[in-house]
This record gives sequence, structure tokens and C-alpha cells, in this order.
Amino acid sequence: MFIDSIIYAGATWYYLEVFASYSALEWTLKIYLKLNSSAAVEILTTASGSAFFINKDAADTVIPQGKYAYQYVFTNNSTGKVEVPYEGFVEVKSLLSVAGDLRSSDELVLEKLYAARLTISGRDYVEINIGGKAAKFKTLEEIEAKINEIEKKLGLVESKRLLFRFEN
Repeated sequence: MFIDSIIYAGATWYYLEVFASYSALEWTLKIYLKLNSSAAVEILTTASGSAFFINKDAADTVIPQGKYAYQYVFTNNSTGKVEVPYEGFVEVKSLLSVAGDLRSSDELVLEKLYAARLTISGRDYVEINIGGKAAKFKTLEEIEAKINEIEKKLGLVESKRLLFRFEN
């Protein structure tokens, strides 16, 4: 399982998983990985006796690095019952040998916003382009608000919670 482990984007994921409560003879297993707001990556498994075999080619594991939520979704072959007994977070790192930029689109936008924050002074507006989409910011406050939104989305800052009333 992914618990307390690191997986590498761009590497072949090849291993067997055995679960005492879930035999591959009676259950199917799909594993899902999800980074922030991006689409979930589905990992299909095949039965190997009572174990589950995971074999995902390196070309299919080139995903942005980051802290991914994961879920193991078991479906009973005879009843169709679905169970999710294992979920948590796993760190995905990129192999240095993998070509290209593995940052998420949110990380790319945040980098552009940091640069725009430095150039807004003395201008009427700053325009940034990400993936063919343009956004204009007229004030430093607009840029700061967008930076804060994306930093929260990426989990870089926590939302502040205020207590309005405290009772015994």
C-alpha cells in the first residue's frame, strides 16, 4: 500500500498487494490518486491468485509531483458491494530522468502570479498568460487575493478560523 511511502512519477509501478479481508478471487480493486483539483488517476489491478497485481508502465505514470490523496476501492464480484477501507495521502516525486515540467497547472499559475506581483507597481495593469488563457490584474490586492486562493488550493497555507463565541 501507499501508506508511509513515496512513489515516483515516470517509473514503472510493478508490485503485488495482498489483503487478508479482500481476496482477488472475490473482489476487484481500483486505486485512485488525486492531486488537488486535477482529475483522479485510476490504477487498474489484475488478479494473481488471491493477490492483486499492479503493473503501470512508466509512460503512464508521468504525473505532476505533489501530495496525492489515494483511495483503494474494492468491489465484490458477486454482490457489487463497494468498500473503501484504505485511504490517505502519498508523496509523488518525479524522476530526474523524466523530461518536461511536472508541476501542476496551479503551481505554474502561482509562479506567474508571484512574478506579476513584482511588476504591478507603476503600471495600469499586469497581464499573465497560462496555457493560452490571459488574466488581467489592475491592483496588487487583486493579485494577492488570487495568490492566496491558489496557495490555499495547493495546501501551502491554512484557512484561518475565528471563534465568535466561547461557552463553558
